[in-house]
Amino acid sequence: MNSIHKKEVDCILMSAAAVLALVTVIMGATQKAMTLNVNFSLQLILSLSAAVTVAILRFFANFDFLPLAMSVLLSAGFGMIINEGLPVIVDKINDISFQGGNFPLVMTYVIMSFAACLLSIIACFLKKRK
Repeated sequence: MNSIHKKEVDCILMSAAAVLALVTVIMGATQKAMTLNVNFSLQLILSLSAAVTVAILRFFANFDFLPLAMSVLLSAGFGMIINEGLPVIVDKINDISFQGGNFPLVMTYVIMSFAACLLSIIACFLKKRK
């Protein structure tokens, strides 16, 4: 009986954020595009994977703290992506190649993780149905 039409809007937003986070993890773990062409850090992969797990848990349990937990995990992941990708962004702004890396792919990670973070924050402020 849990069709998509009966789900609450926060659950749908959390699912969309989870898909973005999962795509970011898969791309980041396989593409090697961060600074000096290294993969995502283990903490980043664990943070985004835990956020996806929280979104899956939301399908089965309706706890009020799940959107907030997902927002915290995705915000931490977004911060880590900015921290690890900042040298690549600065190299592009200064038009030099000091750290290396793939700028378009790093910006894709930044945009996808920001969108996932924003969706999960919006899900925190939606009203729950009784």
